[in-house]
Parts: sequence; C-alpha cells; structure tokens
Amino acid sequence: MKDFFDKILIWLDKYPLFANSIKLVFLLLLSAFIYSISKKLLTTTIRKITAKTKTKYDDAFFDETLIRRVSYLIPLFLIDMFSFWLKGWDASLSQTMHILVLITMLLV
Repeated sequence: MKDFFDKILIWLDKYPLFANSIKLVFLLLLSAFIYSISKKLLTTTIRKITAKTKTKYDDAFFDETLIRRVSYLIPLFLIDMFSFWLKGWDASLSQTMHILVLITMLLV
C-alpha cells in the first residue's frame, strides 16, 4: 500500500499543475462545507440571542442577507490561510482573497 502512495506522490511531483488543481478543488469543497456550517451556526446563534431580548432594534441584526454575507468571510479567510499549499499560485491567490475579503466587508 505504501508503494502505491509513493507512486502517486512521484506522479504528482511530475505534474505540479495537476497536483495544484486537485488541491484547489479540495480547498474549494472544504470552503463550501465550512460556509454551510458557519451560516447555519450563525443563523441559529443570532436567532437565539435576539429571541431572548425584549427590544426590537436587535431584530435588525437577524437579517438573512447580512448573515449570508458575513458567512462569506469565513471561507475566504480559510482559502487565504491555505493559499501557501498551492505552489506557484500562493501570491496571486492570496492577493485575490484579500481583494474579495475587502469587497465582502464593504458589502456587509
């Protein structure tokens, strides 16, 4: 079994573009999973907090659009943290993630 994994690693070293593509797909799938979890956690947490208060102005915080936009930030930070993992793409990907984080913060 170890021999099989060694052959795969040697093959991936020969084709770094393919290896980076696999890593990018894995990172995007992980980000989508983290987005769905963070959106659900934020929604339930904010709903519980706003339900316990008697004031009405905090209901403005429980806006699905606002929660969805805040949830976008978490996967962007995740991709930015793991951009070093993609050899050759790390500088441009990190720059792109910083721009997307700024745009998302402006839209929130």
